[in-house]
Amino acid sequence: MAPHGKEMTQEEKKMVIGLSEQGNSGHKIGKLIGKISRTINKFLKNFRSRGSEEIGRSGRRKNIDLSDDRKLQRLLRTDRRQTLGEILIHLVVRHLSRCVQDSLDAVKV
Repeated sequence: MAPHGKEMTQEEKKMVIGLSEQGNSGHKIGKLIGKISRTINKFLKNFRSRGSEEIGRSGRRKNIDLSDDRKLQRLLRTDRRQTLGEILIHLVVRHLSRCVQDSLDAVKV
């Protein structure tokens, strides 16, 4: 389900934590700061389980490293009509050359 409202500000989060520590319920805190009690209770649940006011978002892990990402962006800026195969050749050649260099460095040690 997509979020419909604005995210709570840092000040609101700190206020919610403070009011909760004083023993106020999620419903009462929601009325005081103008948020729905479900939002308050969900935030407090995440805060208690993580021990932080920031809610970590998992997201999908990137399968490309930062240097390859920069290379990809540069390739796309220079020629936006490249095929996927052409782009992959550029990235794979770079990756293979790094693997070969790492192997050579390991042998020299």
